[in-house]
Amino acid sequence: MEAAHQAQGRRTILLVDDEAAHRYALRRRLELAGFAVVEAADGAEALRQAVVDVGDAGIDAIILDVMLPDIDGFEVCRQLRASKSAASVPIIHVSGIHVADRDLVHGLESGADAYLTRPVDEDVLIANLHALLRRRDVLRALSDELDQKRLDEERARDLFLAILGHDLRNPLDAISMSSQLLAKGPLTADMTQKMASRITAASRRMTHMLDDIQDYARSRLGADLILRRTPQRLGALASAAIDEARGAYPGLVIELMQESPDDGWWDGDRLSRVIANLLRNAVEHGAEGRPIVVRAGGRADSRQLSVRNEGRPIPDDVRGRLFEPMVHRTTDAPAASNMGLGLFVCRTIVEAHGGRIAVETGASGTEFRIELPAGPSAGP
Repeated sequence: MEAAHQAQGRRTILLVDDEAAHRYALRRRLELAGFAVVEAADGAEALRQAVVDVGDAGIDAIILDVMLPDIDGFEVCRQLRASKSAASVPIIHVSGIHVADRDLVHGLESGADAYLTRPVDEDVLIANLHALLRRRDVLRALSDELDQKRLDEERARDLFLAILGHDLRNPLDAISMSSQLLAKGPLTADMTQKMASRITAASRRMTHMLDDIQDYARSRLGADLILRRTPQRLGALASAAIDEARGAYPGLVIELMQESPDDGWWDGDRLSRVIANLLRNAVEHGAEGRPIVVRAGGRADSRQLSVRNEGRPIPDDVRGRLFEPMVHRTTDAPAASNMGLGLFVCRTIVEAHGGRIAVETGASGTEFRIELPAGPSAGP
């Protein structure tokens, strides 16, 4: 019955009244208003229809007479509200005897959504039905939305943990292999230096990852980043990040172009992490063997830094969400990507400084640009 009514766009009303004449007259009016009607002549039948058979009957709302021969409407209403299947079904109490204010209070406290007294204006009754059904539909939509959001968050958490385990494995393996070689010794001075550099680079990578996780968690909790501003130069920060990237990716070609002025009042550690994340992103998604170009400079009271790589453009369906957490540019993630926090953390840090970050992508390559105020007054 439910499928048939939904197909016709009809709502099913359970009409509970021990007076056959009342049921007949109201049923006709409800059907003319587009409702399907199921009848019950007493409280026991009402409970069976609404609780036991709700899945088959598809009850959308209940019109419940207060005076019934076996169980009064107040008790029926309480039992309906106590049942899982009918707890959210809209209920309208109708009474020709219980008409005092205390009866209205009693009816609403028993779980009814509306309380009408006879003689009932049928248009008013139907208007109440429509209003209650609209409210129920809104609440159901919100509940579905919350359920979907919860499911999405659970999936994102599982994906995050999987990617985190994958990404931590790489630097841990590098540290483990290098330390084992050092322990076997003796090694040449060059080999010792190479192993030490590899351990240092892997340790820094893990530190960056943990810092990204911490900033992500602070952002999700609504906490502002605490910036430790000191005089900095973008060119120097970029140069240090490039040296670190070259240590992690031997043979990497990076060109640094510096212009003046490039000085400002920033959190150097966090901006270094922004540049490192942008470089790592350029390495992972750039054309192999092609140079990455980094520019640092400024004018007036603002400073700019850009990181450009050659390679495939960012797909349109990804570009709009690129700075959100857990978004990957390609379908091969997580195997060939990072935790999905890098660009999100970049945006968070840049905006905390009062700046902005943007991306431009096309057939010739992809360029990320950040713009920062030189002075400390624009940010925290």
